[in-house]
Amino acid sequence: VTITALDSEFRLAKEFLSRIESIAPVYIVPGNHDVYTYRALKKQTFYSYFPNKELQTHRIAFQKLTPNWWLVLLDCSCFNGWCAANGEVTDSQIVALEQFLASLPSLEHVIVANHYPLSPTTRPAHDLLNYAPLKSLLMNSPSVRMYLHGHDHHVEIDHLPPLVVNSGSLTLPSNARFHIIDLYPEGEYRISTASLTNLTETDSPLKISIEETSISL
Repeated sequence: VTITALDSEFRLAKEFLSRIESIAPVYIVPGNHDVYTYRALKKQTFYSYFPNKELQTHRIAFQKLTPNWWLVLLDCSCFNGWCAANGEVTDSQIVALEQFLASLPSLEHVIVANHYPLSPTTRPAHDLLNYAPLKSLLMNSPSVRMYLHGHDHHVEIDHLPPLVVNSGSLTLPSNARFHIIDLYPEGEYRISTASLTNLTETDSPLKISIEETSISL
């Protein structure tokens, strides 16, 4: 939610998300920019503004969205040098997620949210370290229906099992996009990709257009 993990940036993000939180629940995970400096990582500045004791302590949190849908939050942020932007999956996160998935009734469904992409890219210094056990677990868990991530600033939907959904960047004027996801009790979903067409026109209401809709089979 920040660029360089400054308190002024966190305060601005908190103010913005508080407006959304007044009308709908908000769930948030930190990314590489939120631990941009060693000080921000050590002081856990992100959690000072967006408290989540379970996520801060265990790097994983479980939130029931509806009677049939769960959201699993992963904090894979770690300290990087100036030329890297990696995240890292820990063994304890894998164990906790594996135990949670094994305990679920067959009629309940899961969305996993993490800032970092699930698969490696052409930029190793930008990837999720130790991704393989996480990817294997999710691909072999029928209850996991979606993996949501950001990090790469473009919208993308990859039809792996699970469906991998890249949110893109809501604040990038040249490519301001986001997803609207409708969830249904039987595990089906509908994803609509929306764009903001006048993000830089600060004196005008935002114009939102729906570009594409995907429906699960």
